[in-house]
Amino acid sequence: MKNFLMASSLALFSIVTGMLLGEVLLRIIAPQRLDNNLALYKPDDTLVFKMQENYSGVYSSYEFEVPVKINSIGLRNKEVEPKAPHALRILWPGDSFTFGNGVTMKQTYLQQLERCLPT
Repeated sequence: MKNFLMASSLALFSIVTGMLLGEVLLRIIAPQRLDNNLALYKPDDTLVFKMQENYSGVYSSYEFEVPVKINSIGLRNKEVEPKAPHALRILWPGDSFTFGNGVTMKQTYLQQLERCLPT
């Protein structure tokens, strides 16, 4: 049992050390730029940052370059008109997948889902 614990501990230590070393090397060899889309965001007391209302520009990284428009309430969407009585409206919070990081607005999964819903 003692040999098993020693071998397991050594294996776990080796895996963690290898992953940390790989992370350091990756950051040195291919650092990720995080400052190329700063105009899209503005400081916020509650959220730390949020999207800049009425922003229009190009969202880019070394992998992609797509046009982005943010509406007057800070969402990547068309302008939201007043809701009609008895109309259903859904707000879907999320991360970079929901934002559509790297794709056009029409290619986001929320826009594709919206096209599937009955009107």
